[in-house]
Amino acid sequence: FMNNSGESVKKISKFFRVPIENIYVAHDDLDIELGNYKIQQGKGPREHNGIKSVEQHMGGVNFWRIRIGIENRKNKKIKGTDYVLGKFEKREVPLLFETLLVIIESLNF
Repeated sequence: FMNNSGESVKKISKFFRVPIENIYVAHDDLDIELGNYKIQQGKGPREHNGIKSVEQHMGGVNFWRIRIGIENRKNKKIKGTDYVLGKFEKREVPLLFETLLVIIESLNF
């Protein structure tokens, strides 16, 4: 569903009249270690199809990306596409939730 998220983001943006620079899209990022994150505006999608979809439907990249790190592969030979669709290990879940809480606090709307 994330790969088609641009359609939903555009509909919500249009309905609530939210300009692109006030849109925040949170997504997993295999380039960032589990437990870390980055918040950036105006960056391109790299390899993330969901972000490509948002860029295409919104007509630009000037939205905010909340890049949530998920990289924690024991075996780097596992293809990224397979890894991102897998489940988190039980021991990883508390770190993920802690990271999400830190992100929410840092946004401080």
